[in-house]
Amino acid sequence: MPNSSRKKPITTLTVIESAEVKKNVSAIHIGGKFSLLQRKFFNVLLSNSYDELLTKEQHQIRVREICDSAGCDTNNTEVAKEVLRSLKNTEVTWNLLGDDDKEEEWGVSSMIAEAVIKRGVCTYAFSPSMRKKLYQPEMYARINLSIMSNFNRSYSLALYENTTRFRGLGTTGWKDVAFWRNVLGVEEGEYRLFKEFNKKVIKPAVKEVNSISDILLEPEYRRERRRVAHIRFNIKQNPQIQIPFPIREKLMENARREAEKEKAKQGIVTVGTASEAYRRMLSFGLSESQAAGFQEEYDDGYIMANLDIVENAYKAGKITEALPAYTYGALKNDYRPKKSSFERDVEQKKTEAKRKREQAHLEKERLEDLKNKFEAGRIDNLLKKMGSSERSAFEQRFHTQHEGNMVYQKTQQMGFGMDNPIVQGLFRAFVRNELLQESAEGEFEDYVRMRESGQQAG
Repeated sequence: MPNSSRKKPITTLTVIESAEVKKNVSAIHIGGKFSLLQRKFFNVLLSNSYDELLTKEQHQIRVREICDSAGCDTNNTEVAKEVLRSLKNTEVTWNLLGDDDKEEEWGVSSMIAEAVIKRGVCTYAFSPSMRKKLYQPEMYARINLSIMSNFNRSYSLALYENTTRFRGLGTTGWKDVAFWRNVLGVEEGEYRLFKEFNKKVIKPAVKEVNSISDILLEPEYRRERRRVAHIRFNIKQNPQIQIPFPIREKLMENARREAEKEKAKQGIVTVGTASEAYRRMLSFGLSESQAAGFQEEYDDGYIMANLDIVENAYKAGKITEALPAYTYGALKNDYRPKKSSFERDVEQKKTEAKRKREQAHLEKERLEDLKNKFEAGRIDNLLKKMGSSERSAFEQRFHTQHEGNMVYQKTQQMGFGMDNPIVQGLFRAFVRNELLQESAEGEFEDYVRMRESGQQAG
């Protein structure tokens, strides 16, 4: 039987009111000891479900997409299972303070309430209280998963999460050292001297945020009685990295769209979660398969505009045939008023602009894929150049430094060796962090040209 007395990891959810926001909005800071992979997984799950946090109890995402968005080197579900289990077993507490700084609400919850993996799809849920606390766009609307996946240290990602929302103000404002220790996940007994905390946590985290993210941080320190008591981070845009920040990442949005198309082909659409256009078509008498077919073929704007025409004609008593038949004809033949040449020109320009955006997105994805292959090849070359004794010593360093890693511990309990995909993923990430230097100027461009010339020759 499991040990029921075993305590779950506990972290705190510090809620402060933003003095700069005129509305009564709270900004949530999640503090506590989280691994890098836990933080990444949690952000992926939150981003995937954010728009529906207050309207849906359960959410779905493919395990492969979680791993891709989190920047994992492996798509093995065992890694996902371990991280999801750890999020389920990690408790979060929060305190909300009223205007008089007295406790107004105290609560406790798990990071996620449940997670089920079936046929490569993860169905997960947050507790009702967590859903309300997490729906804070001031914090999460500007966390981009493509940037997040590049982080190699948990402290760095935590610092990015807790500073990026202040970018519009240019500074986080002064907060005491204890606050920053908490939100960055430094445990009470770690780096007790500020000199150690600054050297081991703040400076490396600032360096990584500045090198791979879209913001630049500059820490300032304020002393009291000759000791550093407060820190603030000044924030500027990083001119080298400019990436848009949609709340839902395109990767997951595209996957959900493809899943809905597949359902539509089979006539499988749940009315409870279907779009307004779909529900409205059913109310006009179309069958589920007819409605699903129209939704696959046309966008919601086209459908809703034609349904408005049908509704107005019905109310005016102009429909002499059966309503479902008239509705079907309207959607099939487009009863909307014909557009003028000016409207057609505007629409054509919009379509062309959309096509160019999609092409740019595909090109960006292609380059990102080539970048991943380029980095994988560089890691392979590093490993090939190692002598047997050097490789053995380096692998021993890997084993030693991963003794506290929960995923690594699980692989050792199950008797996995270095050839196991999970262990290999962890090992290659270790090689990248420890040995891989920045590529020489123009090296990646040469690699792309070589790949493209090889494809053309083939």
